[in-house]
Amino acid sequence: MLPPRRTLVGYDFTRAADSALAHAIAWSGKRARVSLLYAEPVPYLLGLPTVALPGADLSSLRPIRDDLERIGRTAAKRARVGIESRAVPGSPAAVIVDAADRGAPDLVAVGAHGSRLRRALLGSVAETVAREAKGPVLVARGEPRTKAPIVVGIDLSAHSLGALKAAVALGESLGAPVHAVCVLPPFGRSRSRSGDEDEPRRDAHARAGRALERCRAKTSRDVDVSIREGEPAKELLAAASALRAGLVVLARRGLSPIERLLLGSIATRVLRRSEISVLVVPRARPR
Repeated sequence: MLPPRRTLVGYDFTRAADSALAHAIAWSGKRARVSLLYAEPVPYLLGLPTVALPGADLSSLRPIRDDLERIGRTAAKRARVGIESRAVPGSPAAVIVDAADRGAPDLVAVGAHGSRLRRALLGSVAETVAREAKGPVLVARGEPRTKAPIVVGIDLSAHSLGALKAAVALGESLGAPVHAVCVLPPFGRSRSRSGDEDEPRRDAHARAGRALERCRAKTSRDVDVSIREGEPAKELLAAASALRAGLVVLARRGLSPIERLLLGSIATRVLRRSEISVLVVPRARPR
């Protein structure tokens, strides 16, 4: 549900975490609740990073819990949003995913850490959460730009309609315009039966345009659409840059635990390359 009524924020006292909290507050409506969750890394036990070793000293969590409560009180007073907090032992990514699966919040918000090169080589907690959590995941960067355009990637498949609907719902709540972008593969030099080299390109653009219009007709708001050619992640981010967008919205294909392990190359590239916030929306479950 967007705008979210319940948001889970992975918080670790960094600027990235502050960005995730700021987005959660900016996106929340009336009577919304925000939960801050801090995970204290513990030694691995049989490869299970979510389990604390028996007899482990967890006294270090007490001051952290106090700091979390203080941050929550300050943010709640400033934003008039209900905020709760807790600190638990475990691997951050595993703890956040487990809490999201158990609590089923409307949104999980995490901050993006590190440089683009570091994210590309090592991955990140944010990428793991976006890949494995069942619900929508916001990977926040910088301050929330609630009025800036929202760019949503559409690949003309059924599951991408969920991303479009999420972008429209969020745009209506924030008062932000929504721009849908469909990226087609680049066309080489090929001739049609009539000998026209541009006919295959025109046909593909026409089919994509009709499909985009059908998608737009299923939303409750007017959505600008555009068609580009090239590498999808690169073109999607180029469109977001040209529009000075504040958010990119993508659909995630997988539903099952095995499918969720494969976030998809386009979404992975966008998460690692984007300089703005990215919202990953799961595919709608069939009725």
